[in-house]
Amino acid sequence: YAFSECGNLSSATFTGNAPDTFGECVFVNTAENFTIYYYEHSDGWTAGTWTAPDQTEYKTVKLETTPTIVASADCGDDITWTLYSNGLLTLTGSGDMWDYTDNEEAPSPFIEYREMIKTISIADGITSIGSTAFVDCDNLTEVEFPASVTTIGSRSFQNCDSLTAIALNNGLTHLKDHAFEFCKNLAAVSLPDTLKYIGEKAFAECEALTAIALPASLEEIGANPFCLCKSLATITVAS
Repeated sequence: YAFSECGNLSSATFTGNAPDTFGECVFVNTAENFTIYYYEHSDGWTAGTWTAPDQTEYKTVKLETTPTIVASADCGDDITWTLYSNGLLTLTGSGDMWDYTDNEEAPSPFIEYREMIKTISIADGITSIGSTAFVDCDNLTEVEFPASVTTIGSRSFQNCDSLTAIALNNGLTHLKDHAFEFCKNLAAVSLPDTLKYIGEKAFAECEALTAIALPASLEEIGANPFCLCKSLATITVAS
């Protein structure tokens, strides 16, 4: 039951052979369509589905090559980031990410790698996403938010053109100013029932967004959060 009931956990990536021992119900009640990714030339996995020693079947996808580490460093007092050659960026540890700025005093460490980053996997235990952390990551297509994240910082995902869908985690309370502004292909957004604050222009100029459902938990909305969302046709407000 190591990762049981982790409802937002959508995948696990194994860089080596299939484990000889595997506890019972390791990934029970995770996200729908939970998938195990494994790499070619590793042993013990089967394409399409893999049957664990406890006879539980998991959906599997084979990846072509074993990734290598491109870079790794800290991005919080107790958080380490690692970027792999396949575009996967992992954040491991706990606590808050550091906030960054556009100036030379505190630039995001990911600016240098923004064209490489395709997927971001954030470990459970991390509580905030730093300001401007992933701005201009043009090839970013997927972000996995754990339940521990309570705050997404200002401009953290601004101008990420390849994002098409975002499911924000239950437990998130504050979505700060300009967080997803200019994500022009972001067509689907799921807001959790725990969300209290949506910042100024949080989704401004998300031109592909067609519908939004605002949860009853909301206490404050900043100015113009959905301005210039030209495809937005439906707004649902929970009571």
